[in-house]
Amino acid sequence: MRYNGTAWSYAAPVRWRELLDVRGFTGGRVWAVGRNGVMVRWNGTAWDGLVYNGTTVSALSLTDFTPPARRISLNGIWGTADNALVVVGDSGTVLTWNGTTWQTRASGTTAALTDVWGTSLTDFYATTDDGRVLRFGASTVTPAAGVQAPGPLNAVWGSSASNVWAVGDGGMVYRYNGSSWSRVRLPTRHALASVWGSSASDVYAAGSSGALYRYDGSNWTPEKRPNGNGQLYGVWGLNSSNVYVAGNSLVARR
Repeated sequence: MRYNGTAWSYAAPVRWRELLDVRGFTGGRVWAVGRNGVMVRWNGTAWDGLVYNGTTVSALSLTDFTPPARRISLNGIWGTADNALVVVGDSGTVLTWNGTTWQTRASGTTAALTDVWGTSLTDFYATTDDGRVLRFGASTVTPAAGVQAPGPLNAVWGSSASNVWAVGDGGMVYRYNGSSWSRVRLPTRHALASVWGSSASDVYAAGSSGALYRYDGSNWTPEKRPNGNGQLYGVWGLNSSNVYVAGNSLVARR
């Protein structure tokens, strides 16, 4: 679905595919990734399709619904520009795009990578469904010391290289301060699905049963939520006074 400043519209050739994450850039370039290795890109006029088969990325006709032989879910996409992207997914999948070619990166794990955030293609983090955070350097992968959640970590976001947050099931929250990771305790055991902030002192985490918390630079406090106990899947904003959450049949704005 696309919002043009006035109304929402559907892109019919894309809507029958299950897409899990989206990332946009200036110039109208937008990418989305999802089930069965599918990636789609909006070039300003139309959507183009790609598919990852576990080995390579190739063109995909958006009118061809034949599933690939190996069905790998692509769960997260992040990047600094249209030609500097990282995509993560099942079985430790990491793909990078430099504007010309797709490359695969070894992750050192067969766990599903659930989300990705970083500062560059040579310094980014990925959360895993076995409760870890992996840091990717130019040629290295390092598990974050002090991070081992009992369940999946679902999302990662940072305001800078010295302020990174990871959230997951059971109300798990971890923070990196530039030198070490530590656990931060929230008054909830609900699964947290998304984390985003406008700055180091304005961070939101959203999740199951309407869980929505805000960090003000010192403390996490619950936010009033408009949909009771519905599932919240995503949070994002333009600034501290213009924040959106999306969930079960809901898009709400602060």
